[in-house]
Amino acid sequence: MVHQLKMDSCNQFLKTTIKKSITMTYLNVNPLAQVEKIFNEVLNTSVNEVMNTNPTAVRPAVNISEQDDAFILELAIPGLSKEDIQINIENDLLKVSADKKVEKVEGTKVKKREFNFNKIERTFRLNEKIDQHKISAASNNGVLKITLTKKEEAKKQGPKTINVQ
Repeated sequence: MVHQLKMDSCNQFLKTTIKKSITMTYLNVNPLAQVEKIFNEVLNTSVNEVMNTNPTAVRPAVNISEQDDAFILELAIPGLSKEDIQINIENDLLKVSADKKVEKVEGTKVKKREFNFNKIERTFRLNEKIDQHKISAASNNGVLKITLTKKEEAKKQGPKTINVQ
């Protein structure tokens, strides 16, 4: 009888412990998600908009590739037209920016905004290989393609044979 009571107590202890550990795995709370929820519900805006920390809203994603005669930058600019984009060069810095005014629709209240491409900015340092007078840009289907033409001396040349004397 005593042995049975000990086993029952032990089994009950194990069941309670297992149940508590299983319950604890469900308590995985993301505090940032809670803050975001409060901002959305109370202030009708997102933490990213208030803190200006959304990298896609401020700093567009870029792909950079190199060809024999140029470097190619491709920036993601969905929703922006070529008229919205400004490209400037100053002190060997290429600055791509856009500031598009959002048209508010009367009678519409934004409940949640997870993306915003109205104001973007990205800066690139140009090295000595780039001919700053031969830079071109084109926008197509939400991608801005900037071609940075290399100076003649920086372009890849074919193999060269050196004679040993």
